[in-house]
Amino acid sequence: FWQNSNYIFPLIKGAKQTLKILKNQNIQFGILTSSGKESMDYSLKRLHINNFFDFIIAEEQNKTRKPDKRVFNPVLKYLRKNHIKLDESLYIGDSPRKDYIMAKKVGIPFLGVKTGYYSQKDFTLLGLTKNRIIRSIKELPRWLEKNYDIKY
Repeated sequence: FWQNSNYIFPLIKGAKQTLKILKNQNIQFGILTSSGKESMDYSLKRLHINNFFDFIIAEEQNKTRKPDKRVFNPVLKYLRKNHIKLDESLYIGDSPRKDYIMAKKVGIPFLGVKTGYYSQKDFTLLGLTKNRIIRSIKELPRWLEKNYDIKY
């Protein structure tokens, strides 16, 4: 659901409801993106979801790109500052080669979501187990309840 040039991708079905559910549980979350901050802010505001995120780390804040693990340094800094351990966090992404590989290099738990271009097979070929892949972000609250014992 990010802006690319003058086009705003549509909000994934169930995404806003998922964001509301997570925010109501005081779960902190943010965005790590290769997009520019200005276009990201614009898109999130147009989609009326800009107030859900605790942090947004855009390409201007990084000198490297995914899957270089150094792109994750601002996130690690945020986690340390807020006393959040890696195993208490979860990186969610739709790209096996960029998101999953980077999370693996950093040592942060990962959850694949198939709302992008890639299939379950693309993730499993790189070693991600099927129980770490969801079809859509709208499945996240149920997945967290099952795997992290978070009740909604």
